[in-house]
Amino acid sequence: MMEHAEVASLLYRMEYLCNIPIHINIRTALNKYHEAVCGTQAMRKQISTMSKPQQQRGHIPDTQDLLLIITLKHLAATTRKLRVALWCAVQMTLPLPQPVGRQDDQVSKQATLRNEHTSAFKENSFRL
Repeated sequence: MMEHAEVASLLYRMEYLCNIPIHINIRTALNKYHEAVCGTQAMRKQISTMSKPQQQRGHIPDTQDLLLIITLKHLAATTRKLRVALWCAVQMTLPLPQPVGRQDDQVSKQATLRNEHTSAFKENSFRL
């Protein structure tokens, strides 16, 4: 639950820094992760509250064991989806990389490209 709170806080900070809302799929992944954590906690609590003689023998009913396995698989899947969603959120938050090199070099390259692009059409005239 503490990890969920930290992730939610991180998402809200990222949203504040970018001044744009976080995509709805990222929020959905966070909510599904929270539900999976709560389901896993409930299942573990249910197993731990079994009667003491059954626990001393090491006997857990097969249905309880199967339900715990299914719950843990669901938790693992939602954790993976949340990690991908958080990676996407970080990529949207980061600024775009600036081109390397001096600005006058970039301007001269763009001008050269424009001149080369238009020089191919100088001889041909397109009239309608």
